[in-house]
Amino acid sequence: MFKLLNYVKRIFVTFKFQLDVGISFVTLVNLLLLVYTVFKNQTYIKLHPLLICLVVVPVIVLCAWFFGFFLDKIIHYQDAYQKVATDRIPQITEVLERLKNIEKKIEKK
Repeated sequence: MFKLLNYVKRIFVTFKFQLDVGISFVTLVNLLLLVYTVFKNQTYIKLHPLLICLVVVPVIVLCAWFFGFFLDKIIHYQDAYQKVATDRIPQITEVLERLKNIEKKIEKK
């Protein structure tokens, strides 16, 4: 019974991971369609909406990449996120406590 539950959990987690990766790319397509729709109905810029999309969308993607780069290299967001996620796992907390006890025993010798 537990093997079946673990198998179903593994399938669900794998599906969720793949869905998250796919959605990140669908977001870019959604951005393109949104920009196209906004500029298709405008009257103050006399350029074709597709031409505007070819300029605006890469600029937005570049800004998003720069923000991600800033979070990664300057803020180290992923490290902090991983630490918070790791702190919530009781098994890892237990292992770290055991490791601290071992270090204390070694220092006493």
